[in-house]
Amino acid sequence: MVFEDPRIKMVIHCSEVEANVLKDGMMIHVASDGQSVNISNESMSKKKWNVVGVQPNEVLSKKQVSAVFVLVIKGSQILTIVNRIRGIDIPGGHVDVEDESVLSALHRELYEEARAEISNPQLFAKIDSGKEKQMFFYLDTDASLDEFTATKEVTERGWKDISSFLEEYDQGKKKIMRQLIELAQKRI
Repeated sequence: MVFEDPRIKMVIHCSEVEANVLKDGMMIHVASDGQSVNISNESMSKKKWNVVGVQPNEVLSKKQVSAVFVLVIKGSQILTIVNRIRGIDIPGGHVDVEDESVLSALHRELYEEARAEISNPQLFAKIDSGKEKQMFFYLDTDASLDEFTATKEVTERGWKDISSFLEEYDQGKKKIMRQLIELAQKRI
């Protein structure tokens, strides 16, 4: 069997037994010593991640943030994207060196993934994973949407009922996403 990842131009050749363990969309860790390759499929759900509420006025430095995401919740609807790798998700991503600030990274990622703009993002949570850099989450209650065209990373964008979104969300962290949404709804 052959697995290809076009993002990093990697091809994994494996036996049928190994292939039966791997599933489409599964996150894997690949390590090589130059002689052999070790593939592990340590589940994201085994990692200790905790949702922690933060104050909206907390000032973030780029040094403490690995990624930013936004929950745009309007009534019982949430703005979602379908990422080719991650599947259904909320918009967001890594803070780049070129980003002027954490907030500018949030706006860039939101526009890149969802062709959306928000005007009142409020910091409300972070995921504490025990690492130096954390993932931070913002909340807004509306977004202006520009015309959307599928890209190489994102195939869909739209408003989805929150309960339907949670049913479809499958990243090994459904409980974390539910906690984030519940915390966000308390802040609205």
